[in-house]
Amino acid sequence: MKIETALQQSSNLVNKGLRELANDYGVTVFKNGNQNKGWAGQVIEQYLGAPTSPSKEPDFGDWELKKIALKYNKEGEIGVKYPMAITAINEDEVRKSNFENSSLLRKSRKMLIAATIWESTYQEEVVFYGAAIFDLDDNPQIYKQIESDYNSIRSVILNFGFSELHGEMGKYVQPKTKGKGRRSFYARPIFLDRFILPLLRENAKTSGR
Repeated sequence: MKIETALQQSSNLVNKGLRELANDYGVTVFKNGNQNKGWAGQVIEQYLGAPTSPSKEPDFGDWELKKIALKYNKEGEIGVKYPMAITAINEDEVRKSNFENSSLLRKSRKMLIAATIWESTYQEEVVFYGAAIFDLDDNPQIYKQIESDYNSIRSVILNFGFSELHGEMGKYVQPKTKGKGRRSFYARPIFLDRFILPLLRENAKTSGR
């Protein structure tokens, strides 16, 4: 599927709750009182036909599907709730690969970023806000900064070891803990606020939001 086709297909979800689709797809929201925190993202993946197993390669060959959660602040303005996971940090791969050959670049080069809004703290319902295409090759300054972030993270791994990574590193991309003993590259909220939210808002206007 082309990324433009996926963007058009996702527009059918704008302003709609995803709980009913979760039931249709058999995606677990709550089990034994515990919540599946990733259920909304899993619904979007199934809706667009994304592969379910993680890979170092983009979901759709030349582009990647990513999900972010949004929230309203006290002034009623929309903002980013969390950093956005990009891909797992594989120590051996990072040691061997410069940025041009990295899974970070492959996963972030061209992305369809789908955004949802939590309707409550416990996500009984999640509403689809919209989606936007981000192409890193169209943004050379951002490309350079993400390359710089990668090189800084790689330098620490090469010179001091994987265990010395910490979340304060990187301007746009940070190495963040994800599970015991694991770290992933995450896009910081500052990156999402500056470069992704404007695209989402523009598409929202087109959708009549």
